[in-house]
Amino acid sequence: MTIANRLNKKYLNKKYKNLLIEGINGSGKTTFLRKIYIPFIINNFL
Repeated sequence: MTIANRLNKKYLNKKYKNLLIEGINGSGKTTFLRKIYIPFIINNFL
């Protein structure tokens, strides 16, 4: 993994954490799952 990728991942994780919090507090669970959680899983684990 290159340094750029690592930095990118860190940024994404921070971005997603905020989105996760917003998703849980705000919109319905389905939109939250479809828009945030699934892309998060794809980006980090596939």
